[in-house]
Amino acid sequence: MTATKAEQKDISNSIDKIGKGVEKVLDDYKDLGEKYKSTKAQIDDYAKELKEIKEATDTRFVELSKNAMMGLTAQKKLSPEVKAMVDYIAGKSAATFGDPTTGGYMAPSEFIAEVIHKVYDSGGIMALANVKSVTGMIAEIPYEASEGSSHWVGETETRAKDGNGAYGLAKIPMNTLISTLPLSNDLLNASAMNIESEMINSLTAKLQRDLESAFAVGTGVKQPLGLFSDSSIESIASGASGGLTSDALYSMIAEVPTATYANARFVMSNKILYNGFAKLKDLEGRYLLQPSLGQGLPMTLLGYPVSLTAFAPSTLTNGNIVAIFGDVRSAYVIGQGQSMTMVRDAITGYDNNMTYIKFNSRVGGQTVMPSSVVSMEVNES
Repeated sequence: MTATKAEQKDISNSIDKIGKGVEKVLDDYKDLGEKYKSTKAQIDDYAKELKEIKEATDTRFVELSKNAMMGLTAQKKLSPEVKAMVDYIAGKSAATFGDPTTGGYMAPSEFIAEVIHKVYDSGGIMALANVKSVTGMIAEIPYEASEGSSHWVGETETRAKDGNGAYGLAKIPMNTLISTLPLSNDLLNASAMNIESEMINSLTAKLQRDLESAFAVGTGVKQPLGLFSDSSIESIASGASGGLTSDALYSMIAEVPTATYANARFVMSNKILYNGFAKLKDLEGRYLLQPSLGQGLPMTLLGYPVSLTAFAPSTLTNGNIVAIFGDVRSAYVIGQGQSMTMVRDAITGYDNNMTYIKFNSRVGGQTVMPSSVVSMEVNES
């Protein structure tokens, strides 16, 4: 069946319409693709800009964190562990600080309110000497210079008068020991512990060591005359140049009165004891130094106790007085004035934000009965 011209025209119009519709769809798709490319390019630009902003922000944050930490570290407010943790948060490092076995993972340190004190050698002369309380500037102590005399008489002989002996008056000048401890008010106010009390205790112990040093080797000029410095004490040679001999020990014991033996002892530094006397042996190879028989008991040398003072000479140099033997209590007197005083001065250093702790102590010391002790000088003869 053949289509009429009218039908053919309708079909042709329909085809044209469909063609135009397809062309429009194709044109719309083409526009959509161009828009997609344009939109994607815009999104990429935004993403790039956001990344740059983030990187700049992160960099600034790290710089601020670093500057803050440097300031705190300079003020000792940040421990290395805390710094490492902040670095981690800022993206600068891993979370681990130091050795993991020490608790280094994100483990800021805890401040322990305790000071580990340095251990110092001490002296014991004050414990051995005769300590007297003194209120004046000079301590005057009578002493026996020579004994009285006597004589034998027959039944009818005339009784002559005997001497009453001689007495002297030892004069011990009282010397002044002072010290000033400056403390920052910021330190006093901000410390996590009582730093003032801690430092006062530490300095008091230091002053006590200074006193013991003076009682051992003081020059006598503005300070006590030390037991090891007093030339009025008779000296026994050690028997060897730069060394010691056991014979010299026996000579020391023989030189003091037998009445002093009950309270007699050897006094020396720990270095002289262990580098010198502890190595001496008798003829049978036995050490002359015997260990302590129990806790709190002293070692003995030829049966006599040994007391140590770190402030006595510590080397076997010719001319050094390295040991004292005898009754130290009857020989050496310490004059103790008023107890050590402490004054807290917050006024003088107020403008400089400082507080001063001032210490003052008056003491004296010297040998008043040199015959009760004898010294050993390193020398061959």
